[in-house]
Amino acid sequence: MRRARPQHWLALFVWLLLALLAQSALGGRWMPDLCLVLLISLAARMEEREAALAALLAAFVRASFTGEGWIVAGAGLLGAVLLVLSVRAFLEVSAPLYASLMMFALVFAVSGFGWLAAAARAYWAQAGSVAGPASAAWAQVALSSALLAALACWIVPRLPGLSPLVSRKW
Repeated sequence: MRRARPQHWLALFVWLLLALLAQSALGGRWMPDLCLVLLISLAARMEEREAALAALLAAFVRASFTGEGWIVAGAGLLGAVLLVLSVRAFLEVSAPLYASLMMFALVFAVSGFGWLAAAARAYWAQAGSVAGPASAAWAQVALSSALLAALACWIVPRLPGLSPLVSRKW
């Protein structure tokens, strides 16, 4: 395994930023959560400490360019990465079927956590009730992310600049 250097983390930052920009530019109800797909596809093959750093970097990118707060984005993405790291101890989460099933569940979990945080913030600010996204919209995003995750498990570790972040042993 090659040791990851600062330029590899910069490449991950650029890929996360491009994923977030593409997601916002293309938009739509069926648009997958590209940032989460990229992060989970890498976390399935990263060492534990580097996966946590990648989650924090993704949370920084997500919080900087979306309406999510830093704590909400960090907690949601760190929780998703920790779940992947714990499940990969007994399942090959980089296999297409398992990657798709895990991505479907993780999009629901991360989106639901973000909605609950926004609802709690609005309640405490006395802003009235919060109408969250419909479960059908979550299902569409989760399904499109799951379909993309089946391909991403092979493509993402081979993206330029990201191969040194991937570990063969874990």
